[in-house]
Amino acid sequence: MYKLALAAFSLIPAVLGQAYGGAPAPAPSSSSSSSSAAAVPTGATDAAGQILVQVGQNGFTYSPSNVNAPVGTLVTFVFSSNTPHSVTEASFADPCTPLQGGFDSGVTTGTTFSVNVTDASTPIYFSCKFPGHCGLGMAGTINAPASGNGSTTDFINAAKAIGSSESNVPDNGPQTGGVGAVATAGPTSGTPSVAAPSSTSSGSSSSSSSSTSPSPTSGSNGAAPLSGSTALGLVSVVAGLFAFAF
Repeated sequence: MYKLALAAFSLIPAVLGQAYGGAPAPAPSSSSSSSSAAAVPTGATDAAGQILVQVGQNGFTYSPSNVNAPVGTLVTFVFSSNTPHSVTEASFADPCTPLQGGFDSGVTTGTTFSVNVTDASTPIYFSCKFPGHCGLGMAGTINAPASGNGSTTDFINAAKAIGSSESNVPDNGPQTGGVGAVATAGPTSGTPSVAAPSSTSSGSSSSSSSSTSPSPTSGSNGAAPLSGSTALGLVSVVAGLFAFAF
């Protein structure tokens, strides 16, 4: 009986631990942490290597006004259905004049227009050729310096400096090709939402986090903890056996 009581008494810490959540769960391994982080997209780029830029959603702007995109990235411009705009490649020296051989969406509304980045080392500049828009500062960049000469801010300011002196540019429709980024087709119908993680990526992220994060209502072994009343009842039984032995 003495040995039985000691064995029962030794169960008290385990019973109490089960009642109050058990030992802390071990930290996720480095491999599971890295796989979860990799599944979370960053910035405005989705899992397919596409960046969406809103055109005219907030007035005479491209949003974002600059994107950093490696070679092979598809930059898709999403036009609002309210006011006609264009995405017309230009040069830093002449923001409101179409670049010879550059891409051009033509003036359009409620469509999308995509360019594929072919040279990430050279900044790409573009503006809206609808009369008066470039002079209002409707200009943007791809892979421009963050600051200083050639930056997005400098390019937009150069467009604004032209102001009402902007020359009217005839709209000859969309132009494929481009310098640094290439368009292979004109605008297409459809207005996708702002770039967001794809369902595949978000699903992977959520499943990874659920596999590494213990439930707040479970113990470290995944079992549900005992209620306080149940645990105290077991402790009382053990104490009774211990008293009976002596």
